[in-house]
Amino acid sequence: GLRLCQMRHEDRLAFIAEGLPILLASAQGFQDAAARLHDRPREEDVMVSFSDEEAAKILILMDIVRCPPAQVNQHIGKLMRWFYDHLARLIYAKATSWKPVSVAQLQHYLQTECEEHTLEGFAGEFILPGGPVHERESALYADIQSYDNGELAWHEPRTRPSLFGPEESDALRVANAMQRLGVLSLDGLRIVASIWSGTRFTEKQTLHTSKALMQATLEQMEATGLISESAEDGDVMTLYERWQIPMYELEITPTIQTMEELREAQVRMLNDEMGGW
Repeated sequence: GLRLCQMRHEDRLAFIAEGLPILLASAQGFQDAAARLHDRPREEDVMVSFSDEEAAKILILMDIVRCPPAQVNQHIGKLMRWFYDHLARLIYAKATSWKPVSVAQLQHYLQTECEEHTLEGFAGEFILPGGPVHERESALYADIQSYDNGELAWHEPRTRPSLFGPEESDALRVANAMQRLGVLSLDGLRIVASIWSGTRFTEKQTLHTSKALMQATLEQMEATGLISESAEDGDVMTLYERWQIPMYELEITPTIQTMEELREAQVRMLNDEMGGW
């Protein structure tokens, strides 16, 4: 992170441009592997999850590119921590399907996604680990879990019925669309940086601004002949629909609640249940 921070703007773009095809090939490799595991739904899901995380690294790097020069040194360390962090990568991947109308609402979504525990059952009598990292790991590992009453139980890796084949990683769909539209080339990154760096995405910014900058970016890609002949009809819509508002100003922090806070929430849930009787 520090080394990237110390690079001149142009060198940083060149370094990122060099890494993007490597990340894209890695993400695509996991997705292709998932497609070959027809009768192994759990293993398919694990491969798609790996694909999600590799493609999410591209989206994180693109937020470095979209960050205004005056703010980049302030945020690049955090963004590079996210690059190496399971939770942040999974959240970037998930965020491709979110529809917030503003940066403030996006921060609210992030906070909700960071909740590490959930209360389940009647009046929340079971305290279960939650959040995207737990979801990922419940498919990956057989494990021993401890319930809040101290009981131990075996956890079998989560699996789904093998009816439809693997889902496609949404983050990879976005990255592939970017690649075909010329966005991931060095010239593409220069265009993205020049168009987005004039706007700082703080809380009050809205989706409207983001869409306008996306349109300007795509018009510029076309004008400079960067859009590949392999570009597909849906690519532009994929970018409009799924490339999230820049997140460099936001926080991704796991909120691991204490048992006491969870107990208080349980009491509140129980009172709500009883109040309705």
